[in-house]
Amino acid sequence: MDLVVTDPVEADVYYFATSSHDAALGENFVGVYRMEGTTYNWVRVYKHTYKTDDGQSPTLLRVIARNGSDLYVVADRVNASRSAQTSVSAIGTVYVINLEKPLDGLKEVPTPLPAFLAEIKL
Repeated sequence: MDLVVTDPVEADVYYFATSSHDAALGENFVGVYRMEGTTYNWVRVYKHTYKTDDGQSPTLLRVIARNGSDLYVVADRVNASRSAQTSVSAIGTVYVINLEKPLDGLKEVPTPLPAFLAEIKL
């Protein structure tokens, strides 16, 4: 399931993530984007290329929420098997991107997760 999160403040603004695997290079690219729905213009707010052999890198990121200037994503794996309505904390590590300083990258959200994140089910 790929997620698109609607901006709670700016009308017609959406956030989503993509990933791309390059088996020849042993790399996995992940990107997070902001898109304006009226123009379909998009801007990448985060990108990173992981080596796929490190065992810790996410296969993909899923955008799960926006709160103030923070955008929240969860690290996930392609074709991961889980029951319906799984809490985000059971899926993987939750990270935050500060949209005012996106070059600071992903910061891990400590557990227990804040209530508004803990309630999200995928």
